[in-house]
Amino acid sequence: MADFRPIFPAHAIERCSVTVAFNSEVPEKAMKRIVADATPKVAGLGLQEGRQPIGFQVDALSGKITPLEKGGPANFVSSDNRQQLALMPNAITWATQQYVRWGQFKSQFDKVASYAIEQYETLVSISSVQLEYWDRFIWTGDWDDFDVAQLLKPSSPLISPKAVAARKEWHSHIGWFEDAEHSRRLWNVNVDVVGLAEATGVSRPSVGIYTMARDQMSAVRGQQDFFESKPVTSRLDLLHAELNEMFKGLICSDMCRRIGLETGG
Repeated sequence: MADFRPIFPAHAIERCSVTVAFNSEVPEKAMKRIVADATPKVAGLGLQEGRQPIGFQVDALSGKITPLEKGGPANFVSSDNRQQLALMPNAITWATQQYVRWGQFKSQFDKVASYAIEQYETLVSISSVQLEYWDRFIWTGDWDDFDVAQLLKPSSPLISPKAVAARKEWHSHIGWFEDAEHSRRLWNVNVDVVGLAEATGVSRPSVGIYTMARDQMSAVRGQQDFFESKPVTSRLDLLHAELNEMFKGLICSDMCRRIGLETGG
């Protein structure tokens, strides 16, 4: 009998990402210094600076083309391109396609990004912290016996009723804000039912689920206290726990147990 299986034996996470954004851009000279200082530190963790695209400036009157000076955003990637640290003038992003468990992911983020965050905070202030997950489940049968109710809770308020009523491929998106004093939280839930081609060439139904939570400032007043009261890693723990709870309201209990949600995976 056909059923759903997570893309990995212990979990369904294709990708996980953290983004820390700031209230303004780090000045160019300071940004170059931060990137230069970070390069040997992250190299020791197996990340090398990726190739930057070549930029040009074109003078509209003379037509003269001048190469832009290297600087600004920097991307550090692992040799297999499955882990990435992006340092941008107004944000830091850590992403991995090798998620195992939350504790390991958070530890990796702390090792690769904590130094850069400290350097940014001497110049600018944190304005938001965001956590994203991309999960995928594969149906072992085909479209003829496909039954999305074996994975999703059809009555979940996190799914569009009109979308889930579709027989084959469909997309559902929902998002909302929760307001608090000096801050607000943005939630996003996307569900995509699509055919996924396997290495054998066979296309099977799959369900991709994107979930995101972002704590951000809604007012300048109180901004510093809001993020100092909970360090980035502590705030990520909170977002992770609440995203897990939301996910439990989206998928069936049996699958929750299979992918370790009951143990805080």
